[in-house]
Amino acid sequence: MRLRHNFLTSVLTFAAVIVSPSLATAGELAGVTMPEVVYSDDQALVLNGMGLRELIFLDVYIGGLYLPTKTNSSTTAINSDVRKRIVMHFVIRNVPKDRMVDSFRESLEANDGIEQFGERLDILYNAIEACQSNDIVTLDYVPGIGITLYKNNNPLATIPGTDFMRAIWGIFIGENPPTEALRNGMLGL
Repeated sequence: MRLRHNFLTSVLTFAAVIVSPSLATAGELAGVTMPEVVYSDDQALVLNGMGLRELIFLDVYIGGLYLPTKTNSSTTAINSDVRKRIVMHFVIRNVPKDRMVDSFRESLEANDGIEQFGERLDILYNAIEACQSNDIVTLDYVPGIGITLYKNNNPLATIPGTDFMRAIWGIFIGENPPTEALRNGMLGL
């Protein structure tokens, strides 16, 4: 009886590990793994894909896109007014604050422009911090609230507006991403 109990306990433990979203990993890219499922409050978000952001032969960060359901459509991923998340797991040694701000500014200008965002850009630019290897920057969007910017799980700022979310998501998976590899990876292409 004890042997049977230990066997059943082992099987159930193994099964729990296999199906547990908190323990499952979706994949690995450049030594970074991201969970298959994350939660925004009580909403499950699935990993849509992971992409590598490179800059002149240097790996900068691994980007992960989380959505309620997977899609390969950048239009759907950008325009859907649903909970969603972008994760940037930095693999480069150091990215100064001013370079991070410049990168966001240049990317916004290359996609939607920035004139219409006014003080919301100031909130974003003031909140951005320098990043180093293994820092994780998260952009968590909640409809009706906006994007909350986190660094290593510490909230830095919340920027309102569906239009602002669409512009930020467009940076990563829009028509003019920093790299096609980043865009295609995050879209699971």
